[in-house]
Amino acid sequence: KIKLYIEQELSRTDGGDGSYYRSNPLLQRIHDRMFHTISDASASLMHLTLDTSACDSMSRYGHWDDGGWNLCASSLPPADQPCVVYSFGINKDTSFDFDFVRRHPHCTIYAFDPSIGRETGDDFHPRIKFFNVGVSGKAKTEEVNGVVREMMTLEGVMSMLGHEWLDVLKIDIEKSGLHVLGDLVTSKKWVHVELWPVTQILAELHFS
Repeated sequence: KIKLYIEQELSRTDGGDGSYYRSNPLLQRIHDRMFHTISDASASLMHLTLDTSACDSMSRYGHWDDGGWNLCASSLPPADQPCVVYSFGINKDTSFDFDFVRRHPHCTIYAFDPSIGRETGDDFHPRIKFFNVGVSGKAKTEEVNGVVREMMTLEGVMSMLGHEWLDVLKIDIEKSGLHVLGDLVTSKKWVHVELWPVTQILAELHFS
């Protein structure tokens, strides 16, 4: 159902007024079962909530409000094994990233954000590597307020960094988030695999 949902989202052309979702019974069921609105004032902004019964150590990382994230710490690799985290969308809040490496010093976070005026290699921390690159559903360059931004696919980023598996994938990049998840669905590299190359996905998704 999730794959079908993403594929439909990527192909929809309803003008962004939300009518597509209201008229689609499948998306309504997914909404009812898996999403909750943050508030009436932001009905188009929803957070994915998961069945946590399989996790014995769900923890909050970073701020308790916007900028913080819940994840299952028990699913992370043990301290004697590599641990790779991708953090797409930083803005001015690195509370999640710093809290994560403080509690899991064997992990390395790769942080991406082309909108904050920071150059690739200007790392936040020895274990928080920064890249002045955005992620989207396709590789491209785009100009925003006179600034040219490089955009890559998730598959392209993983290939560039030599990663075959991610322990955590955090996505907080406004409407582009669905297209990044769509890359997992449509990529020729992963389209036929039973498991996506990610242990946990943390995502803030915007629907209109």
